[in-house]
Amino acid sequence: PVPEDVDVLFSQQPAAAVYLSGGRGVELLGKLRKYYPDNSVLVAGHKVSRREEVVVSRRLCEWTADIEFSPNLTLFLIRKDAKDKKSKLYSGER
Repeated sequence: PVPEDVDVLFSQQPAAAVYLSGGRGVELLGKLRKYYPDNSVLVAGHKVSRREEVVVSRRLCEWTADIEFSPNLTLFLIRKDAKDKKSKLYSGER
């Protein structure tokens, strides 16, 4: 358990990152769906920046609560109203 109340946090619909959250994936998905619009982007990642990296990005309405929420997932990122925007921080475009 964490000291933060995710209901309070998510109710304000911030861009948020939840670390070490794979074991609580179904629970967090339910809470995200309660507070965020269906077109919000939810990214789940495991071993990010390593050779074994797995990163899955979908709209919140496209996620299912089955095998995708493995305890091995270590990071969830949510961004409201993303409209297919992607960061260009490391893209090389200037």
